[in-house]
Parts: sequence; structure tokens; C-alpha cells
Amino acid sequence: MKKRAEAQEVVDELLEDQRSVRNDLYRQANEEYEAELKRYKGTREEQIAQLNAAREREDMFIRFKEWLYFALYRAKSILPFYFMFLVVAFYLYSITFMRSMDRALTHY
Repeated sequence: MKKRAEAQEVVDELLEDQRSVRNDLYRQANEEYEAELKRYKGTREEQIAQLNAAREREDMFIRFKEWLYFALYRAKSILPFYFMFLVVAFYLYSITFMRSMDRALTHY
């Protein structure tokens, strides 16, 4: 009886040790899994942030192109008047320059 009780105690201790070792292994594996999951979520969030930034840059570039095309389209109807203004301004400037040169040359 006494040997049986001692044997049962030894078996209980071995089972308890086995359970504690198994629980430690489960806990360690769970911690590693949680760390891996946290790292994966972090990289995934970074990837999503990079994709959103790239999408925002692309949208800004598209908006700029649309604005540029619109400005050029509007400028097509305005450009002839602008060039005409430049020609007239240059003509008036050249007349005043010629007059001032004429005055300067006739002064002597």
C-alpha cells in the first residue's frame, strides 16, 4: 500500500511536471504567434499607408493634369489676343525708342 501510494505520488508529480512543461510550451508558442501576428499587422498597416500615399499622389497628379489641360484649352481662345497685345506693345515701345533716339541724334 505504502509503495503504491509513493508510486502514485511520483506519477502525480511526473504528470504535474509534464503538464507544466506542456503549458509552458503552449504559452511560449502562443507568445511567438502573437508577436508574429503583431509584426504582420504592423507591416500590413505600413503597406496600406504606403498604398494610400501613392494613391493620393496619383490623384494629385491627375488633378494637376486636368487643370493643365483645362488651362490650355481655355488659353487657345485667349492666346491670339495675348500675342496681338504683345505685338502692339512692342510696336509702341519701338516707336518711343525711335523717337528718343531721333531726339538724341538731332541734339548734336
